[in-house]
Amino acid sequence: HLGNKNIVVMGKLTMVGAQPAAPAWGRLARTAAMGDDTIAVVDPNGELGKAWAIGDRVVVSPTAYFNDEKDELSGEEPFENSQVETRYIEAVVQVSADLVLELKLDAPLRHTHFAGDVESGSREVSLRAGVGMLTRNIVVEGVLPTEDEAEVSTELYYGAHIAVGKVEFAMDGGAPSKYAGHVDLRWVNCHHCGKAFTEHGAVGFQFEAPEILEGALVIPD
Repeated sequence: HLGNKNIVVMGKLTMVGAQPAAPAWGRLARTAAMGDDTIAVVDPNGELGKAWAIGDRVVVSPTAYFNDEKDELSGEEPFENSQVETRYIEAVVQVSADLVLELKLDAPLRHTHFAGDVESGSREVSLRAGVGMLTRNIVVEGVLPTEDEAEVSTELYYGAHIAVGKVEFAMDGGAPSKYAGHVDLRWVNCHHCGKAFTEHGAVGFQFEAPEILEGALVIPD
């Protein structure tokens, strides 16, 4: 019932990529406006500037509510306008005096991503879009349909899926055998994953049985 583009784990799956040499994410130092192709990231210890490099892929988190309006920059109807944006780094400039890392992106931003201090009651709160490093040397990637295929039906527009499950069965009248999945993924990038528009819609990573989660540990990097 899971369809295709799946890794179904009933035994053990281990994927361990290279650990990033620096924190995998930071925050915008200033607001990045729609149309900007350069962003500034807070880098107080200079760690990002030493590790983030040309060709790396980064994601900029949204700072506005989801909307289904036309794309602000191109005017085209987006498939899903969530305002999450991914870009590749074309140039890295460390501005040490301001403890800020400036990144030149391969394409302008389609949306504005806020960074600043706002008043909340009697105090100020710092609200800043996150900037994450997506480049990993191990990538689980789903193949998306072509534009022509996607126009036929949104049901074709889905990605890969890792399902961790359990199964119990008996062969030739013998004692039942039990199999339960175990997954160890570290520093792995899941790209084009998830099945939101299928009959059995699912996220990119799914545990099929609650008891499998016993002893589970999730550590974001």
